[in-house]
Amino acid sequence: MGKGERIPKMNDVSITKQYEQTPDGVNITKAQLVSANILSVEVQENGIKGGDAGHGGFVKIKLTDDACTSMEARVNGDALREAEVVEIVFRGDTERDTLREALKSVVDALDTRVAQ
Repeated sequence: MGKGERIPKMNDVSITKQYEQTPDGVNITKAQLVSANILSVEVQENGIKGGDAGHGGFVKIKLTDDACTSMEARVNGDALREAEVVEIVFRGDTERDTLREALKSVVDALDTRVAQ
C-alpha cells in the first residue's frame, strides 16, 4: 500500500455534545454536527460485562438526519434505501472491542488519501 497524506476538511463542522448516565448505568453520549447538513449521533453503552452477549454488555449507535443529510443504508445485502435514522447494536465485550477498532479504521480511511 502507498504512503498516505492527510485530507483537508471541506467545510467547518460545529459540534455540540451532551453526556448522561441512566440509573441502570447506561452511558449516553449525544452529539449534533452542523455544517451544510445536520447529523446527530447517539451512543449508548454499558461497559465491559465480562463475556459474550449473554452477559449484557452492549453498544448502540444511532445516526439521525436532522437536516439535509444524504444517507442510505443496506441490511443483509438488500437494496440500498434512503434513511433518516440508522441504528445498530453490538452485544458482547469482544464485539465492543472490534467495533471500536473498526471505527478507528473508518476515521483513518477518511483522513488519509493513499498516494498514487
